Amino acid sequence: MTKQYESVISELNEQQPQLTNKDWGISITESGELQVTGSLTEDERTLVEQSLNGNDEFVTAANEFKSSYLKYIDMEVHGWAKYDVNEESFSQVFDLKDMLGSSKADDEFKSAWGYESNWMQLHDNISQQLSSKARKY
Repeated sequence: MTKQYESVISELNEQQPQLTNKDWGISITESGELQVTGSLTEDERTLVEQSLNGNDEFVTAANEFKSSYLKYIDMEVHGWAKYDVNEESFSQVFDLKDMLGSSKADDEFKSAWGYESNWMQLHDNISQQLSSKARKY
C-alpha cells in the first residue's frame, strides 16, 4: 500500500504543490471508496479523490487493510480490541494519509528489515488514531 500511496501523492504534488501544506486526510467509506477529509477546496477535494480512486491497486490495498482490521480485531483480547470500530465508524477513526505518511521507512529501516513501511511507527500511529478518535467499549 505504501508504494501505491507514494505514487499517488507524488503525482498530486506535481499537479497541485499547495496540497503539501494543507491539512487533509484519507478515509475509506462503507462502500470502499477513498474519501478526502480536512480543509481542501471543492476542486482540490475532487482532484484528490479522483486520483486516489483512480489507482485500483491503492484502493484494493486500502480496503484489504480495512477488511483485515475489522475481521481480526475481534480475536485480540487487549490493545486495539478495547475500541469500538466497525464498518460504520471506520471512516471516522482512520486517516490513511496520516497512517502511511508517518510510517514511511527510512533507508536504515529498509536496510535492516526490508520493508517500505516502518511497522513500529505504523503500529504507534494506529494506536494513536484509535485512542484519539474511537469510542472505547
